[in-house]
Amino acid sequence: MDELKIRWNDYQRERWLALSESNVRRLPAVYVHDKDWDDDPHRCFIFTNERTLKQIRWRHFLSDCESMVAEYAEVEKLLAEEIDRANAWLVENHQDIQENFNSTVVKLRKKRKIIMTESALDDLSKIDADKK
Repeated sequence: MDELKIRWNDYQRERWLALSESNVRRLPAVYVHDKDWDDDPHRCFIFTNERTLKQIRWRHFLSDCESMVAEYAEVEKLLAEEIDRANAWLVENHQDIQENFNSTVVKLRKKRKIIMTESALDDLSKIDADKK
């Protein structure tokens, strides 16, 4: 499972960069999603990129957003595609790990050394004494 976690973190980093680059090229748009959570109205604003944010003034937030509103269905479609892509990636990599797993091989990890002064823990004992 550790190998899958490591691969998953790399995959997430790779996808985040790819999505960031594709969003930079998109036209300015604002996606608005109204949702009630526990009977509390909630409005979520999603901005495509930095150019979109630069066009919105804080004092005129709603009116500026209104002129750039796009269909939230686009976000849902992109999200569904990304979930499908991630699920396929997980299945493929899990299968690869299962096929190539060798329990005798231990992955080397970087050792971490903690260096502390002699009096570093003295303050902790003072805190403990103060609680009593």
